[in-house]
Amino acid sequence: MAEAKVTENSNGSIFTTIYRLNGRDKNIVLNAGLSSDVAVLSISTQQTERMLKQMPLKVGGVLEKTDHPMAVAGWLDWKELISAATPWINYALMHMDELKLGAQEQSVIGQVHTVLEVISTVKSITSESYFEDKILVTHSLVEIHDLGN
Repeated sequence: MAEAKVTENSNGSIFTTIYRLNGRDKNIVLNAGLSSDVAVLSISTQQTERMLKQMPLKVGGVLEKTDHPMAVAGWLDWKELISAATPWINYALMHMDELKLGAQEQSVIGQVHTVLEVISTVKSITSESYFEDKILVTHSLVEIHDLGN
């Protein structure tokens, strides 16, 4: 087995393999990044470089202030998750067998799109947990916006 290629920079080390996932795109390559604070596994060295770089957290919600030690921090951009999943849901809807839905196919597709629109009113979810006098304190915030905003 061949040795991994190691690239050093000011943010850490990136270890790349000789194995390519896609023979046509030279940017897709299995790699791992390691710094003093974080470990990254990805299929793009450019993504690994971005993830190794230390940057302040800018997600808002209860994580707006990060001036105290946290036991746990969580963030989910729910609206973007739904946006990313929608083309896959559309693909699945377009490839369903007609025998399952029959004449109601367009009605069901319309209802699914309505549900996607409604659940995308949840913008993001943030949560933090920290210890205060040996007690774990947790704060969470779910941001919900009206339809059309």
